[in-house]
Order: sequence, then C-alpha cells, then structure tokens
Amino acid sequence: MHGHPSGTALDVEETLRFAALTGVRPMIETSPLDEVEAAYDRMLSGDARALLGKIS
Repeated sequence: MHGHPSGTALDVEETLRFAALTGVRPMIETSPLDEVEAAYDRMLSGDARALLGKIS
C-alpha cells in the first residue's frame, strides 16, 4: 500500500502549484550530527525556526 500522509495526490499537486505560483519556499534548518540531542530538544520546545526532518 502506498499513499500520501498529507492528503490525496491531487492535494499535493495543488499545493505544489500554489507554491510555484506564489514563491513559497521551505525553511530548512540543519545541525551537525554531534548536536542531534540539542537540535531535537529545540524542535520539541518550538524554538526551531523550521521542523527538523533530517539532521546531518
């Protein structure tokens, strides 16, 4: 089974079209791996400027 956790494929397509037309860009915040615990704590506390999806 495969799908999108945030809606249908049409929802995703409409969201991407909106982003392309309006100039919406992601906010990406990265941290070194040796600071993973502090980065995770920042995310949980709401202090991070963006959601941390992957810490490199």
